Formats: sequence, C-alpha cells, structure tokens
Amino acid sequence: MRKATRAPWFPLFVTVILGSIAYGSLKGQFFTQFNVFVILSDAAILFVIGAAQLVVLSVGEFNLAVGGIGALSGITLGYLVQDGRYPLVVGLAATLAVGALCGLLNGLVVALSKVNSFIVTLATGGLFSGIALGATSAAAYTQFPAALVRFGQGHWGFVPALIFGAAVTAIYLSVLYRWRPLGRAFLAVGGSRETAELSGLSSGRAVVWAHALSGVLAAVAAAMSVANIQSASPSAGSTWLIESFVIAIIGGTSLVGGVVSVTGALVAALLLAVIQDALIVSNVNLYWVTAINGLVVFAAVLLGRAQVWRRRKRPRSGRLLLWPGGSRPALDAGTDDGGTATQPAAAGRVEVSDRSRK
Repeated sequence: MRKATRAPWFPLFVTVILGSIAYGSLKGQFFTQFNVFVILSDAAILFVIGAAQLVVLSVGEFNLAVGGIGALSGITLGYLVQDGRYPLVVGLAATLAVGALCGLLNGLVVALSKVNSFIVTLATGGLFSGIALGATSAAAYTQFPAALVRFGQGHWGFVPALIFGAAVTAIYLSVLYRWRPLGRAFLAVGGSRETAELSGLSSGRAVVWAHALSGVLAAVAAAMSVANIQSASPSAGSTWLIESFVIAIIGGTSLVGGVVSVTGALVAALLLAVIQDALIVSNVNLYWVTAINGLVVFAAVLLGRAQVWRRRKRPRSGRLLLWPGGSRPALDAGTDDGGTATQPAAAGRVEVSDRSRK
C-alpha cells in the first residue's frame, strides 16, 4: 500500500476518485449503473489506444498514424464480416494482420530511411486514412455478428465485457516491460540508443518491433470500438492521435523514451473517460472535448518536464551490472519509485536504484 501511494500515478487516481464524487453529488445521473458502464467501456478502449502510443514512445519514437491504422483495421473487419460474409474469427485475424502490417511498414521506413518517425507516421497516417475513406466512399459498415455485439455491449452489472480486452493488454504490457527481453530492449533503446548499441542491441530492430506492436494494439482498439458502437467508420480514428498522447503522457510515459507506466496509462484512460462523460452529462458541446484534451496534454508535458528537472536535482545512488567476466554490461530493467518501468543499465551506464528495491 505504501508503494502504491508513492507511485507517480497515485495523485492522478485520487483526482479521478474525488472529482467523480464531487461531480456525482451535483449530477445524480453520473453514478447510475448505465453511466458507469459507459465510462468504463470508454476507458477500456481509450487505454488500448493509449497503449498503441505508449509502446512507440518507449523507444523514443512517435506514431502519428494510430488513428489511420485504427480506421483501416476497422473497415477491414466491417468489410469481411458484412460484405464478405466471412466468419468473425477470420475478420478479427485479418484486422490484427492489417494493423501489424501498417505498423511494420512504419517501423521499416523509420529504421531504414533514418527519417524522423514524426514525419514518416504523419505521412502514412494520411495514407491509411485515405485508403479507408476511398475504399468505402466514406460509408460505414453497420452489420456485425451477434457475438461481436455481445462483447461490445455485454456487461456484469456496471462492469463491461470490454474490460477484458483492456485487462489482457495491460497484463501483456506489464509482463513485456518487466520481464521480457524485448521490453527491456525497448526501454534500453529509448533511454540511450548509443549505449544500447554498445551493449549489442539493435536499435533498428527495436524500432521496427515497437511500431509493429503499436499497429496491432491500434487494430485491437479498432475491433473493440466497432464492437462497442456497432459501426466501422473510416473516420473512426480521427480523435485517436490526441487521445493516445493524452493517455500515455499523463500516465507517466516519457516523451523521449526509456520510461513507461502501464498502470498510469490505465488511470489516465479512466480520467479521460470521466472528463468526456462529464461533458456529455453537462450538455457541453462535444467539439470542445478536443480542445480540452489538448489542454490536458499541454499541462501534462509541462508537468513531465518539471518532474525531469526535479529528478536531476535529486541526489542519486546506483550500481553497475556487468556480464560474467565483466566484459559487457548486463541489461537489467528497473523501476522508478512507483513501479514504472525504466530503461535498464547498459554500456557502462549506472542504474539508478530506487526505494522500491530497498
């Protein structure tokens, strides 16, 4: 419990709880079973959208094509199950494959061309969105199998079935960044590409894998969104770009790579879902949601820079981990004060110890 209260995301969690209680006391319908179901459903989808950005940020890259990948993946599912009459399993597999291929294309272009991922994914995002719009003539698919609808609308009390998708994603990412070599490689490359290369890691391979995984997660979010609203629209991912950055940054993921927080992203997704729902309950024009999201990102970036400055001023202690024989540093992923995954010690880099290890 003490470790949780010291976590970077804990003040955000307290803000969500207290803010919800305060608003719920003013608007009685806010805490109805249906409204809580809606909030949790939105939070589940938003978390997976944020996760698609989180994995790319962990290697120090950006993915501005999250929305485009989501749109193209979504219409792929719609076309196959509605027009193609393919089984749902085939449609879902194809959806994930499209997301993976889009992400792989992003990663290969970035790794091979050495062009900044901001430029590459800005271009491919427009390409993917344009293909989705052109292939459907901007029309949406609305006929889906009952099994997919049950997943998107099913619930146990106020807990939506979509929570299962978010939970699986959170568990996978937690295992990836804490215990799997690929996740540790992501963090090492994001922390310092030079030291990662000196340790024998391929930064290009890490970038490709991160973008591919980001594409798969964007496709998962698209499938969850289609199940939830029972519609696959080529413009469905138009708001995902700003939302993905809101969730990742507010949750504690560094913009420069090397630090991620899966739990923080979960809390940030819940916060964003609460804010959006509160605006709807208050009959606020939905077009203001994007402006509010932008303000939240701006505030989160300033807060993140303040935290970096404070950490630099804090005295540090550390230890150097070496391979047997002392020839090369070992990669040993660490955590910050709140259990957030951070870049490992590599290539002579001193790993900062934290209170959670004491």
